[in-house]
Amino acid sequence: MQYKKEITYPINFINPTEKTNPTASFAPAFRGQDQLNIYTYDYCYKTKEDKTGTNPWGFEAAVNQQGIVIELSDRVKIPQNGYVISGNSKGHDFILKNIELGSRVAYDANQRILTVYVDPVSSTLYSLNIKIKEIESRVAHALDSILLFDEKTVQNHLKEIHNKYEKLLSMQEKDNDLNFSMKAFLSLKEEILNLITTIYCLTTESASIESRGVWHRPHEKSLQELIQTLDIMQNCHFNTLYVETFFNGNVAGISSITDTVEEVKDGHYGKYGKDYLKALISEAHQRNIEVHAWVENFFVGEHIRFDKNYPQDFRMVNYDGSTMQGPGDGNSEIVENGFIFLDPANPKVHAYVLSIYKELLTNYAFDGFHIDYVRYPNGNLDIQTSNGYSEYAMNEFKKMYSYSPQEDVRELIKQEKIMQQWTTYRCDKITLLVQEVVSLVRSFSSNCKISMAVVPETEYAIKNKMQDWVKWVKNGWIDITLPMAYYFGTSEIEIATKNLVTFNENKAFSYTGISPNYEGVPSIMNAYQIEACIQNQAQGYAIFSLPNILNSKSVQEVLKLGPNRHVAVTPHGSLSLILKAYQQELLDKFPYFEKNEDWIDQQNFILRLQQVVQSNKLEDAIKKIQAFLQSALHDLKGKSYDSFVKQTKHLLTILQIQQYQATKI
Repeated sequence: MQYKKEITYPINFINPTEKTNPTASFAPAFRGQDQLNIYTYDYCYKTKEDKTGTNPWGFEAAVNQQGIVIELSDRVKIPQNGYVISGNSKGHDFILKNIELGSRVAYDANQRILTVYVDPVSSTLYSLNIKIKEIESRVAHALDSILLFDEKTVQNHLKEIHNKYEKLLSMQEKDNDLNFSMKAFLSLKEEILNLITTIYCLTTESASIESRGVWHRPHEKSLQELIQTLDIMQNCHFNTLYVETFFNGNVAGISSITDTVEEVKDGHYGKYGKDYLKALISEAHQRNIEVHAWVENFFVGEHIRFDKNYPQDFRMVNYDGSTMQGPGDGNSEIVENGFIFLDPANPKVHAYVLSIYKELLTNYAFDGFHIDYVRYPNGNLDIQTSNGYSEYAMNEFKKMYSYSPQEDVRELIKQEKIMQQWTTYRCDKITLLVQEVVSLVRSFSSNCKISMAVVPETEYAIKNKMQDWVKWVKNGWIDITLPMAYYFGTSEIEIATKNLVTFNENKAFSYTGISPNYEGVPSIMNAYQIEACIQNQAQGYAIFSLPNILNSKSVQEVLKLGPNRHVAVTPHGSLSLILKAYQQELLDKFPYFEKNEDWIDQQNFILRLQQVVQSNKLEDAIKKIQAFLQSALHDLKGKSYDSFVKQTKHLLTILQIQQYQATKI
């Protein structure tokens, strides 16, 4: 038929290595920019999980022995006797646009050509059959887990899906007829996919105690625009806003030390005058939204627009003597070409930055203080693109380690031992600022939560950015950790979240930072990525960034149907609100406990629950919850008991983190 066709695409490499693909020698699995590669089961560098080992900034299709695509994701397993098609950038886009589950593909190893045999009918039926089975399994799991969702609506949608799928099967039997309509066939396919997406959202956990945050750069010019932004946040049940407060060297409010940022300096906010931050904080609090000051420390702008002519000794100095960032070492995930950083080694820089923070904390009632760019610039994996070579830093370093004043640090660090010392010296300078910020914030308020946006990969964070954030957590300085797990799919987010929870050791809250709204990515990715955070024991998440939500009705709908459909209180918030939220969620599950016939002693269970909720001190609440977990063995059974234990252990972890943090104030 006319709708069947073949699409070809050039293959860059088959089982690439450092020798065959030298331009990508630095990249995991040697997959370079814009490349599309083939990885067979006998690939010598595959992981122990039989995956390609590529980084998460790509897309892959797993192909079985029959040439049928059986899995699509950011990272897939290599099938035995099959292979994986793996693409980055342009290669990624080709896979995403032209290959789906059930597609038939083949490649010519000699010509290095991939062929996709497009048959919309067969691939649609194949992929939908898999997706329908997956969503039915998901619904069954949600019921077993006693997830609070609209069961009647979900069951009706499942019936509708089966009816529409039967229609597709009947249409397939007539696909050789002249009357066959591909448009009608594909339209029905989209209806089924939309129903599957809706069910996925409805069966996503929506916890009652969870931080739901967004990062936001101020842009609103009027009170009306600001209220519209906050109303959308409230309708989507967000409870935390990380507002960019010190960026490009200026502040989003009123300052006697520096200027107001360009984005809002001409704004006017009704009764709040020209003070954006004053208006934001007041209006957000009226909607039960916390406001955390997001500050960017040593990063003060881009050369083209924001060079404030800082004193020369304030400026970051690179290995080549320049004071502006170049393109980096090729390994960096963020291009910082043209960026201006201040020198973390210079105590005058620390004093200047801290003076701005002191003024902000004096003038505004922030709920939290969120430190970002608390690091050196990218480029430190390669000496030639490394940074931190101010006269102050090099002189202090030589004095600290007893090197001759005449020595050149740039030459000294070519020795591995001295490079390690140089890395330690610069890490200590970043750590010092964190310690100073923590001391400053806590001198103003014990209730102002200190959080940080950090690089998820801890070793990479130290070697490339001098950011030893695990030490800051262990020192008890940080209340909330937000790793910037900005990846396309979910696999790397799962890893980052597991590592985060492990590193935090119940000393800091784990809120994973995600960015699910890349161009061309479906809105449901928000639910996928949030679920990847929560299922791996994070107590919350933050999305980068708010405009991607404000400008997308479909993203808002996914959030309201799915992970944010119920209101949530923050885990770092007040004990009374947390206990009330816990109680209400548990009470909402009582009808399901009854339906499952899992009650043993409901009256005693309710009595214990009331004792927990009446606690007004952390230590008392923790003891009662621990006792509740034990006594519930005699009050509840089966799946209902399992659901209770999961919810209650989650609460216990939250309160134990709060208890630890209370000792550090």
